[in-house]
Formats: sequence, C-alpha cells, structure tokens
Amino acid sequence: MFICLVLAACGGDNNTPTAAPAPATATTGSASVPATAATPPASATVAMTGTSGTTTSACANPTHVVLATGFTPNVGNAPYYIAMAKGYYTANCLNVEIKYGQVTNVYQLVSDGQIQFVLVTGDTLIPARLKGVNIKYIMATNQKYPVGALALANSGFSLKSPADLKGHSVGYSAAGSSTYVGMEAMLKAANLTDNDIKPIQIGFNEVEALTSKRVDIAFTFLSNEAVQMRALGYQVQTLQLPNTANLISSGVAAGDKLIQEHPEMVQAFVSATAHGLKDALADPSGAFDISLKQLGDLSPDKIPVQRDVMTATLDYMQPPSGGHPLGWSDPAGWQATQNLLQATGIISGTADPTTFYTNQFAEAAKP
Repeated sequence: MFICLVLAACGGDNNTPTAAPAPATATTGSASVPATAATPPASATVAMTGTSGTTTSACANPTHVVLATGFTPNVGNAPYYIAMAKGYYTANCLNVEIKYGQVTNVYQLVSDGQIQFVLVTGDTLIPARLKGVNIKYIMATNQKYPVGALALANSGFSLKSPADLKGHSVGYSAAGSSTYVGMEAMLKAANLTDNDIKPIQIGFNEVEALTSKRVDIAFTFLSNEAVQMRALGYQVQTLQLPNTANLISSGVAAGDKLIQEHPEMVQAFVSATAHGLKDALADPSGAFDISLKQLGDLSPDKIPVQRDVMTATLDYMQPPSGGHPLGWSDPAGWQATQNLLQATGIISGTADPTTFYTNQFAEAAKP
C-alpha cells in the first residue's frame, strides 16, 4: 500500500486504532537525534530555534500543542516541517508535536481539546460535524482535491474527460472514503450515475487491481499513487476532477472550544503554518530537503520518487484564486461538498456550511 497523505482520506476510519509506524526522530537545532523515551509513541516533537535561516523565539515557555496528521511521515506535510525547521512555530510561542498514526476518536479528542489540531478534508469533517463533533476547518493547505482517476496507458481506451468513465469497471478504496467521493464527483460532472459504471471496492490495492485487469480505472491520490506507478515502470493516464466539482481538500481543523477560548493560539498556529506553506511554494527544493529529514532511512533509489511526489503535491497547494490569502477555503466549496455527500447518501442531514469552517485566521495570517 502506498503512503496515504491525509488522515482518513484513503477510507480509513478515524476512530480505528492502527499499529504505530516506525519511531520518528526529534530534531533540535541543526542536529537530528533519536526520539527519547518521553516522546509519545507514533509522535515526533521538533523544536527549532536560532539555526541558520530560522526565526528565534523570544518566548520563554512555548505552549505545547499536538497536530494529528495520520499515517506516517511524508512530504505532503512539508508546510509543517518547514514551520518547525525555520522556527516559525517557536517564534509564535508554540511547541508543536506531530502525532503520526491513526488515533482512536481523534476528531472527538480535538473537539474536547485533548488534541489541538488535526488534518482533515471537507468530506471527513462534514459528517463528523453533523454527528455532533465540534471541530472546525481553520485553514486549507491544498486548494485542489487530490483524488482523481488513474488507468494504464495501454488499457485500450482514453481517459480524457469524466464521460470516459461510462461503461468501465471503476475501483475505489471504501464506501464513504475520499476516493469514493472523488468517483461520485467525477460521475456527477458527466451527468452519470453508478449505474453507468461497474463500481468495485478495491481497498488500497490500486496497482494490483489495475495490472490484473480487475478494474479499468481506479480512483486514488494522483499526487502519490500515479507517481509511484510511473516509478515502478508503468505508463499511466490520469484525470483530475474538474474545477466545477469544487470539493474542499486537505487542511487543518481545531475544536470549537479551542477557537473560542484561545483564538490567539489558533492564530499563532495558522500564521506559522501559512509561512511554512509560502516557503514550500517559493522554494520546492528547500522544502524537499527539510521534509526528507523526516522520512527516516530512505534508500537512495527512493529519493527521486519522493521528490516527484513533492512536486506533484505542491501543485495541489498553489495559492487560491481571486487574490485570497494562503489558507483560505472557498465558501462555495463547502456547500458543494455537503451537497455531494448528501446526494451520495454519506450524510442524511445538512447544516449551515458556515459552521464547518472559518477564514478569519487565514485572512489575518499575512505570512
């Protein structure tokens, strides 16, 4: 299974515990050392101050906060790694701990304030919110939805528009997952329904499903799986969701309680993260070098692949249109995402979309 980039986005249940990944490293100053026994399992705490190209904090006692990312360290976390490495968090009086691996009831823990921040997508946040979990999207890191259609180039058909799905067997990871949502959005864009295709649940086995001809097309995270398949020697064709789908992509959520009681903490986190995102877009090579240090003992032959994943990922992180600031999320996108989730039966009720997000912190960040 290839690395998933967003918590729960590949169809995993955010309430399901998983085995912890390999131990992370804690980085202080310009040296990397093994995480100490005091570091929680599946976590990495990074405090960077006063190194070359960083910002030195005047804060004597930074506030400890936790960011739950899900899964393992990956280059998609570049904005957070950069904000750590360059001291943007510590300059804002924050000591950020990244918690990897799925966490049982993570959204509820964020709602209760036991975890401060969590990575989400619009299609994972809305169902949770409608079930009474009081978390809110506070900044977008990705402006484009990362899921799209993937097929082998020599499959005997062209994948150039949403209408090309008609008549084909189409794989998705799990019902209600982001790959399922992406598939439904693509069908809607072509005025098609599930009856026009043969939908097949394939888990996280895109390569096997495509190469064994189990499915003609697989919905997956194009910034990762398409790159990985090319690295394995396969020629592929891809199709991104049309802009008209306007689904809310990856970003950060915080609990209503934290937002209401400590808005300055939320602002500090968003401002520092937006600064990291800005740096990643301005210097992709530097962003990769910083991120690479968090990936552990990566074999040399894997480094070019991860660099390509980084390049593809940054394409989804480009600034929003219309002169909006980094971190801004489109209000119309929240309505569109809720509408699609309701149409597909993932949610039954609805709510005012403005309860799902706030742009106040992104608009005040000014990285």
